[in-house]
Amino acid sequence: MKHLFVCCIATLCGAAFALTPVKLNEVFSVEKTPGSGKLTYTQGEKTETIELGGESGHYAMGLVFRSDLLPESVAKDFQAEDIIQVAIGTQRGKVQFQVPQFAAVTLLTKGGYNKKTVYKLSVPNGTPNTEPAIGLLLFTSPQTPTEQSDEEKLKRTYFAQSGKFVATPKGKPELLSVRYQGKTLNFRKFTYSARIEAQLVTPFNSQENSLKGDIEFPVYTAKGKAAEGLIRKIAGESLGGLAPAPTNEAISTHRRDVAGSQK
Repeated sequence: MKHLFVCCIATLCGAAFALTPVKLNEVFSVEKTPGSGKLTYTQGEKTETIELGGESGHYAMGLVFRSDLLPESVAKDFQAEDIIQVAIGTQRGKVQFQVPQFAAVTLLTKGGYNKKTVYKLSVPNGTPNTEPAIGLLLFTSPQTPTEQSDEEKLKRTYFAQSGKFVATPKGKPELLSVRYQGKTLNFRKFTYSARIEAQLVTPFNSQENSLKGDIEFPVYTAKGKAAEGLIRKIAGESLGGLAPAPTNEAISTHRRDVAGSQK
């Protein structure tokens, strides 16, 4: 079952190319904490450098979905595994014609979000997973235009066929309080240092591409029942048809000038 579920994650990420339907940037400000570091995207003989930070407007952020907070209908398939969703995109104030989010990473691990973990990147192929930690990475160039056909989206979206995502928490986690629907929610914020080495492929293009580099970014995990309730809501919406659809609640009227998922 697990490999089928991972395939569903791949389909969902590929279709929406977003972290979740909930606008997380209204909860966590990527303008204040965009992350740092540099990625190099190589497409044939062409090289593109992607720097995180306030000047470029590119950011990375992660959110932990503990296995006990997943919808009951699918939690059994994870066998106490946690999910870390990472979104890499461009702040709203820096976006012109291009897509606001250009990379998404799904990491599966057994309690690895607070320790150094090496995730093997691969494309789900229908066979059971035997790796202790695996990752699914989708990527398109930050310069990819927002307006494009479904066929163009497929041709320009790449999966990491092989490689690794090495995540290392740095320092001690910080307590972060945010406002959501009139309530104060508490999260623990980790700072992740990540090394990415990915070979990118697509069925629609035989050209060899790669994504490599080192970045640092914040990763959030819920602390307390109120924040856990929000994570349950996000998990239910992210898993789509695999779980009962939650009620549509407005997330917050507080505006943040950052780009994020748009359903």
